[in-house]
Amino acid sequence: MTVLNMRRSPWLIALGAGLWVAMIVVAWYVFWPREGLRASVLEHPFAVTELSFIHLGQEVTLDTWDNRWRLVFFGYSRCPDVCPITMAHLAQFYQGLTPKAQQDIQVIMISVDPADTAEVIQNYAQGFDQHFVGLTGSASQIAQAAKSFFVGYQQLPDEQFSHTEALFVVDPEGLLRFIYNSDNLRYLASDWSKW
Repeated sequence: MTVLNMRRSPWLIALGAGLWVAMIVVAWYVFWPREGLRASVLEHPFAVTELSFIHLGQEVTLDTWDNRWRLVFFGYSRCPDVCPITMAHLAQFYQGLTPKAQQDIQVIMISVDPADTAEVIQNYAQGFDQHFVGLTGSASQIAQAAKSFFVGYQQLPDEQFSHTEALFVVDPEGLLRFIYNSDNLRYLASDWSKW
């Protein structure tokens, strides 16, 4: 019987060591930061720059800020939770960039609320950073933009809106490339250097 235990002993040791290695690999995979982007990457990026909006009384398109990365968020100025949190996160990200990097990025908030005038949404966006832009438009302009960006929104009985909580990244050529949801938005700063 002792001989039998001696024969199994190396196998048990190898099995135990193998289990430890497997646990370390699983822990590394689960907890160690991965290379690559945390955003959803569009397999087939497409142009969104032809969409028109109103900015301080003038009709504009996203091409107004061409040759920049455009970080686009849909929301509204009276939003009690998601919008101020997202905009504060974007302000923290933007203000953490070098002045040169800031020149390469434009943060744009598009209002889904018809009550937000061009001035109201511009003031709201600039309340987070003076370089941020707020856009509005007619009901059909906003509906077309929302459809192009896969954004859903609906007015609720209490004058609030339910809307998609996502940040859309449009590249300098005007192609929608990446989408960050509220869970992976915290990785925006670490992803920036990989765009």
